Amino acid sequence: RINYDRKDIYIQLLLDETPMLRNKQWKDQYVLETINFYDILSENDVRYPARIKEEKAYRELIDKLNPLRETILVRSDTTDQDQKYRETLLSFIENKLGETWSKIKDTTKDEAGNAEFHLKNSASLKEKWGDLDGLALTYGSLARYHKESGNYQQSIEFFEKDIELNEQCGGRKWHA
Repeated sequence: RINYDRKDIYIQLLLDETPMLRNKQWKDQYVLETINFYDILSENDVRYPARIKEEKAYRELIDKLNPLRETILVRSDTTDQDQKYRETLLSFIENKLGETWSKIKDTTKDEAGNAEFHLKNSASLKEKWGDLDGLALTYGSLARYHKESGNYQQSIEFFEKDIELNEQCGGRKWHA
């Protein structure tokens, strides 16, 4: 179990092991992409350790995640298991992109819908593969995004879905 008070130690351990993991020959597909995903997140946490990050940090993270996302999108699968693994990893990346976009307050007109786009892509993949825990987290992210955007009715709807799934999964319990 991870002690989050010592998160920096775990991140450094991951970064120290990443070169060895990358050089290993993997039999299964998407292992390197998974390592790359967590390496990108860890590197970002090391470079910008503060809980409140500046917009530059968010944009750098997006710039690193987008090529990985594109690589995974164009890959073809040989088995159903490979497809499930690829789409599960893609749902993580989409979720992180959506959450990151939602933290950027100064978006251009073209960027305005990116948070919702990526979060909805993540939700769709999680629904497809029955990842109810992950789906609840994504609904929570969508609820927070809509709350920050002033779309309170949609925010409430996503919070209700989040709560319902959490209770189904035996997660957090909510009481009125």
